[in-house]
Amino acid sequence: MVRDLPIAVLRSLSQIAFSERTGSGVLILAAITVMAPWSAVGAIIGALSGTLSGMALSRSPKASWRQGLDGVNPAILGLIWGGVLSRGDPKAALFVFALLGCIALEHPMRSLALRWKMPVLSLPALLAGWASSITFQIFDDNLWLCFASMPFGIWSSVTAIVLVAAVVFQQDRGAAIVSAFYTAISALAAGWLTGEIVGPASLWAFSVAPTVMGICLLIPTARKQLWPLPLLTSIVAILVWTFLGLSQPIGYAPPFMLPLIVSMWAAYFAVRSYAGELATNPLMAEAVRALATAKAQGRKIVALTGAGISMPSGIPDYVSSTWLDPNIPVEEYSYSRFKVSRAARTAYWDACNRFRGLATEAKPNAAHRAMNDMMEMGWLSGIVTQNVDGLHGRKNTFEIHGDISAVRCIDCGATTPWPERATWQDKDLTCEHCGGHLKPGVVAIGEDTDQVIWEEAREIVEGCGVLLVIATRMTMSTVAILLSLAKQADARIIFITKGDIYQTVLESDIVMPFAAEYTIPTLSRLLGISPSSIEGDNSLKPPTRIHQ
Repeated sequence: MVRDLPIAVLRSLSQIAFSERTGSGVLILAAITVMAPWSAVGAIIGALSGTLSGMALSRSPKASWRQGLDGVNPAILGLIWGGVLSRGDPKAALFVFALLGCIALEHPMRSLALRWKMPVLSLPALLAGWASSITFQIFDDNLWLCFASMPFGIWSSVTAIVLVAAVVFQQDRGAAIVSAFYTAISALAAGWLTGEIVGPASLWAFSVAPTVMGICLLIPTARKQLWPLPLLTSIVAILVWTFLGLSQPIGYAPPFMLPLIVSMWAAYFAVRSYAGELATNPLMAEAVRALATAKAQGRKIVALTGAGISMPSGIPDYVSSTWLDPNIPVEEYSYSRFKVSRAARTAYWDACNRFRGLATEAKPNAAHRAMNDMMEMGWLSGIVTQNVDGLHGRKNTFEIHGDISAVRCIDCGATTPWPERATWQDKDLTCEHCGGHLKPGVVAIGEDTDQVIWEEAREIVEGCGVLLVIATRMTMSTVAILLSLAKQADARIIFITKGDIYQTVLESDIVMPFAAEYTIPTLSRLLGISPSSIEGDNSLKPPTRIHQ
């Protein structure tokens, strides 16, 4: 971890602008330096202190530590203390205690925010900053007085804006444009009210700008499908800033990060109310970005589903022993035995009939309906399913393991309706065209998949931009081949499953360990798709056992 220390420190600085890039940390540090050199010193001290404490105490996962999450709040606090450091004030020694307090608050605040299902953001730095401000007021002093700011005059501001803009545009141009729009509107409106060209920088630069940018980055659909979110966050940030400015609840300490925190929490609450509790999970944001990128590039988005997606509809896993007679060896259900044994054929018909009984009564659940909505709206090109229950419907759906509602001749392939009663128990069912054995249209153990359907499934997966692997452990050779084809096409793989995955998972893959019936409807809503997939059920509220 020592070798990663410089990277973690720079990423702590980049996290101030909601970035995780090391280069962004360098640009942010440069922007702070040209505005207030001693604030840059304070930020470095804070970032280094927080990162070192995280490394020593090992309270964060290594990935989070390396992303700079342990150092970002102390770095922000260092920015606040820059004025004191610039004055050579003996009270600068109190900076050490402020940093210790900020670091001590980090993990309790994270735990509290996790309980509320909210991001902690800059809450530890806010509380430590306010405590510092109140302490200075007790000494009849001003924490914010700075003797060494804007060393290059107006060019300091211009350079800082250019550097920060470079960071923002590097992350997401669309989010940057939306943020710039709302920032400009708030700056000009505040300037009109105050009789100046632009209003107070603490309003538009430190409240509206980071709030809109943050919400657009953390919830990627905020600037398009969920376009009211930036407006909502801007209004809340302005209201909080105005309230604090008028009421002065903590003396002359400026509101700095409180408008950001309150407005983003309000946005998170609104998004979860609209799209479900998983909507603000970072993995969901990454999945939305992947889907949006593929669609913008004109590449196909394909779903590959397994038994888990139908279990909420009341259908257990077909390959489990639920459908099989425990007194009959599993081998008796194989295709080779079906062809030669009358008893094996009877057992196979009985097992399929039991499955068919529940499949006939089952209704598509929220995941099925959401996927149909995604297909209707052009977000899904096709569904390749291992399921045989027909709950996906027939449009652009490729059932590679067959269809329980069908009966086919194993010789000529002719189809016929299911018999009205269990006549297979009395005699073999044969084809009226060729005399071959009739068999339920489900691929048996050792039986080849339908070649036409298989080729269609391969074709739609080849060249796809995203493959959604949903509710399957990927144990069958057929799906392993399809996954390999998608990877050869350089597709982004998104796994949505609560169980283990028995295939190689790459670092670029997205693994969402959530149930499909909660995840897919939420994903659909975040893409701006109609709410038909969630009507009449509680699909958007996962049970507490689901890890978020």
